[in-house]
Amino acid sequence: MNPSSMSAIELGQFLRKLRGKESLRTIAEKSGLSYTYISTIEKGVRPGTNKPIKVTPDALQKLSVAYNHPYEDLLIKAGYLWNQLAYKFEYDENGFKGYTIEETPEDYGVNEKIEENDLQKIMLNNNYLSFEGEILTMEDKLQILDMIPVLLKRRK
Repeated sequence: MNPSSMSAIELGQFLRKLRGKESLRTIAEKSGLSYTYISTIEKGVRPGTNKPIKVTPDALQKLSVAYNHPYEDLLIKAGYLWNQLAYKFEYDENGFKGYTIEETPEDYGVNEKIEENDLQKIMLNNNYLSFEGEILTMEDKLQILDMIPVLLKRRK
């Protein structure tokens, strides 16, 4: 578990503090989320079941805009990101001004991870790659690799 993340109830309390004196309906208008969903998020549990609510990254992004709070900070608090980047928060007389990331993705080997997980390398260098119990031949792998660009263009 991410040591920087909060429980659903703690996250809800944090978001409630960010809302301040604004009404749920005002934040709903700013964020595009329903005021009942925002209320449920702030309580941290689903009504009826009392199970913790897992706020989606999309909802966090909308709330970050409505609260003028860094999206990345909400993702960390919700447990979606590890707090591995060093943030320097800056404040002026009006409150939050902005932040800068002091470390780059290269500091965490992101480029190496992307390269080692390249689908083409995995397909061509793994002699035991299988689908539904059948080991793929080199011809199978090349056909799959030829289809990937077609499939990804449809997605865009």
